[in-house]
Amino acid sequence: VDPEFRHRGLASRLVAELAEVAAREGLMRIYVELPADDTPAVELFRARGFKEVARFADYILDRKGKYHDLVVLHLDVISRD
Repeated sequence: VDPEFRHRGLASRLVAELAEVAAREGLMRIYVELPADDTPAVELFRARGFKEVARFADYILDRKGKYHDLVVLHLDVISRD
């Protein structure tokens, strides 16, 4: 989310809508991959019920040549039918 629009609940609403659409479409699980040190994003997904299922050390190389861990989170989707 653009810094100007942060702390307004936009990302949280987008994640909630993603889960709703996934449920309507019959998906069973959603996976997301994030840099482990992107604390706001990781906390956002965890607050929405996503659980960590994997972590890969030094998996992401940024533009400055620094490596970061990758975290994989998933959410089991419950059908809303």
